[in-house]
Amino acid sequence: MWMLPLWLWILFPGCVAVTGPQTVTGPEGGSVSVTCWYNWGYEMNGKFWCRKRSSVHCSDGFIIRTSGPEAKVQKGRFSIQDNHSLRVFTVTMENLTETDAGTYHCGVVITLWSGPRHAVEVIVSPVLPTSMPSTMEPPASTESTTPIFTWSISTEDKASMPPTVHSMGLSSQASNIHLLLLVGLKLPVFLCMVCAVVWVSVRYRGSSND
Repeated sequence: MWMLPLWLWILFPGCVAVTGPQTVTGPEGGSVSVTCWYNWGYEMNGKFWCRKRSSVHCSDGFIIRTSGPEAKVQKGRFSIQDNHSLRVFTVTMENLTETDAGTYHCGVVITLWSGPRHAVEVIVSPVLPTSMPSTMEPPASTESTTPIFTWSISTEDKASMPPTVHSMGLSSQASNIHLLLLVGLKLPVFLCMVCAVVWVSVRYRGSSND
């Protein structure tokens, strides 16, 4: 049964084809899936995934392959599963690293040396850091600030300063006391002196008239 697809592929290579994406991209540390389609008649053939060495050869053989059934095959970070009704098979690569980037082949196993295939370029994108330390200084405040000056007074400056309100209050109080003394004591004495002068003047005039 498998000889018919083999001869068709040899005689009419355009009739037997495997197609798929030209490139696929996955993040470093993540995974990527590649789906390849194949023509009718190869449902029970094994499907493979390998690293490209040339147009018809794989580097170091198959990375992973099926044996014909639709059961999923797991091998390390790689898995492959066939779907006969849709004539597609899917390859998944997990925990991608930078060294996984390159050209691969997805294909159908015809003989021990494989069969029709399709080249796929796998691109591994680096993972950007989620957060980066900020080196930017905080913006300067736009609010205007008024400088505050501190004024210290030495002992010499205090001596040359004008009297304080307290000193002025004491001086005013002394003036009030002096005014009271003037009115209470000095004014009667002054009036007595005036009266004596008047009395002496009257006596003197009386003596002159006599």
